[in-house]
Amino acid sequence: MSSEDVKRFNALTRKKLAPSGLVPNAWHFDIRYIQLEPTPAHVLNIVQPESRYAHMEYLPAGATPGSQESYAFFPETPAQAAPEVAKALVRAFIRGLDMGAAHAQAPWKLMTEDKSLAIAVGNEFKRIGVLAALHNIAVSTPSTCDIALESFRDIFKGVLAAIQIPPAVASVIQVPESMTFNYNVRSRPYDLRGDGEQEAILAYAQLLDNCRPFTPDKLDHQAQAQQYPTILANAQNLLQKSFADVERETAGNPSGLVDCAVRLYYGVGCGMDRKGAHSYLIKAAFHPSANDTVKATAHAILVEWYTTASESLRSRYLYAGIHHANKAIQHCRSVSAPGYFIPSVLFRTRHFFIEAGRQFMELNFFYSDVWDAEKEAEERYKKDTETSVKRMTNPLRYRCATVGCGIEADHGKMLQKCGGKCDDDKKPYYCSRDCQKADWKNHKPFCKAGMPCSVIDADTPSTVGVGGRSKDGAYSITVPRPGGGQTVISSSTMSPEFMKEFRDAVGNMSI
Repeated sequence: MSSEDVKRFNALTRKKLAPSGLVPNAWHFDIRYIQLEPTPAHVLNIVQPESRYAHMEYLPAGATPGSQESYAFFPETPAQAAPEVAKALVRAFIRGLDMGAAHAQAPWKLMTEDKSLAIAVGNEFKRIGVLAALHNIAVSTPSTCDIALESFRDIFKGVLAAIQIPPAVASVIQVPESMTFNYNVRSRPYDLRGDGEQEAILAYAQLLDNCRPFTPDKLDHQAQAQQYPTILANAQNLLQKSFADVERETAGNPSGLVDCAVRLYYGVGCGMDRKGAHSYLIKAAFHPSANDTVKATAHAILVEWYTTASESLRSRYLYAGIHHANKAIQHCRSVSAPGYFIPSVLFRTRHFFIEAGRQFMELNFFYSDVWDAEKEAEERYKKDTETSVKRMTNPLRYRCATVGCGIEADHGKMLQKCGGKCDDDKKPYYCSRDCQKADWKNHKPFCKAGMPCSVIDADTPSTVGVGGRSKDGAYSITVPRPGGGQTVISSSTMSPEFMKEFRDAVGNMSI
């Protein structure tokens, strides 16, 4: 931040009441992570609690969402966040927030939810020379935090509307919550089993191998078997040089930037530096001369960086991880063997992102490259990871019989069966009266004893999940993903009508 900005801020009028003269000149601020594609970004939310006036600033200050600077900003501690938060606050108040410079006024009081962030920003204010009255930032009350969330919800709705997200889809997108730093990032990579240099070298070699695109030459198993010892030998040779020497030799070389990142991540010939590793990976991914192999590898390693950060993963790490997985797949398509892609990304998709998509439903609709890759890999392996389960000898009991409805249930009690004279083992079941009425023209000729089953798609495999029945019963429906592929959504709270509306809205999306 320039000293000129600080001087201008300190010279602003500062009163107990806001410019309106009706509410206190006291402001809450917090950091949030907007997960929307194609340019997720951190933002600073500034709110006047009494009036509920809210203002949003992208972080880092002055950076455009989707830029290298925006990606590089991913604070894991209050100290990492504080410089950019302080800069954004100063510049926002100089401009008078959204009211214009003519209404610019310095805040009388600042507050935030996270005590550690309050202390860090106060210390940063002191370091850059902001007036002493603002060095002690207060901790917001729970009611103020609730107001901040509701105020931001309105801002977020506007963002969703601006990028034309259909209402049915927008209703299930998580509203970004205020970031707090009351969690512990792993002090060392989860896959580093020992403390010795050899363990670090082995982890280094394995990560690079798993995060590189599976190119056609790897299909030659003999060549692949010869390649891994070479990777390991190259890793061992790194110890012969200091990190500073390697860094100098790879300056401006994007593959060298990836190499430096992994060295820092595992501490191969240098101290472990998680933040430094992230910085090098972002530089490699954005390097103007980086080819698709290097970019895919950098993004794939970033997936590991985010998704293995802690025992309990925060939502912004999840969103950032799958975003980089999508980028990795986009870049690897031109170089990988068909259906192979990147081993580490496919592993995280199968063992992490698919499961996360059941809780964070929007994951299923914004990352089509990830889902397409998983589908293609699935077909290559000739496996069906969504194998359905026969729950009874009478599958009709679990599926709405109306053609095109698509609603299924994991309890027979969830659907209504026909009350006519058709045989019990041939009776159609429906999710609603509307569906029953819609199917009556089809079913009427068969609603007699001894007649065959009227359900047109009775032999279609069930899409009810393989995880067993829910306690109170749940509906499910197959939903297309924009750009291709599909997923199964299950819910015990949504109505069949809403789920069908949601499916149709997603089907009409083009993201």
